[in-house]
Amino acid sequence: MQQHRKRWLGCAACLLLTAGTLHAQGGGAQPYILSAGDSVEVRFSFNTDMNDRITIRPDGFISMAMIGEIKAAGKSPAQLSGDITAAYHPYLRDPQAVVVVREFANRRVYVTGEVASPGVLPITGPLTVLQAVANCGGARASAALDSAVLLRYEGGNKAAVQSVKLKEIMKGKSVDFLLQPFDVVFLPRSKIASLDLFVDQYVNSLVPRSLLFPYNINNVYTVTTK
Repeated sequence: MQQHRKRWLGCAACLLLTAGTLHAQGGGAQPYILSAGDSVEVRFSFNTDMNDRITIRPDGFISMAMIGEIKAAGKSPAQLSGDITAAYHPYLRDPQAVVVVREFANRRVYVTGEVASPGVLPITGPLTVLQAVANCGGARASAALDSAVLLRYEGGNKAAVQSVKLKEIMKGKSVDFLLQPFDVVFLPRSKIASLDLFVDQYVNSLVPRSLLFPYNINNVYTVTTK
């Protein structure tokens, strides 16, 4: 059962959890969530003179002719396409906007806890939790492999915390999770009995403040424990 709890996650937690819905390797692909620095092309099927390529600003907005500013970060390309289409309806006949991501910004994940070399990993292709752990030198002998945690921002003011059983994945009894930009993988030293308690006690200290994650300082986030 999902438990939703409002949390003041504080400054450090505001740099933690990110993009999309948790999904397993081999499952249906989930939409990419746009973030500041991404470069998108906006195409209009019947108004090609309005086509434009835009970089999402640090504040998460883009500026477009006639409609002005529109929020882009935290949305999927399909959601942004719908918002742009709706915004142009008073000005264009059949706007039908389509958003295509041309360049991705800050495509990286953070692996911490009981791994040999904790740190940031770039995403250059499909990357799973197990592969990310291996790329950080592997798990230490002290790691509780069946209590790994995956933190993910879900857009807006929502974040998800997912338990990952690495032992079952290594034995082929469970599918691995594909990572998305800004995901955080944490390997604890001991078993985590309660993800809610984990969020309360540890989420604020997992990721260095110097890392750029799509959070606004001191926002209230709904934490979804899966």
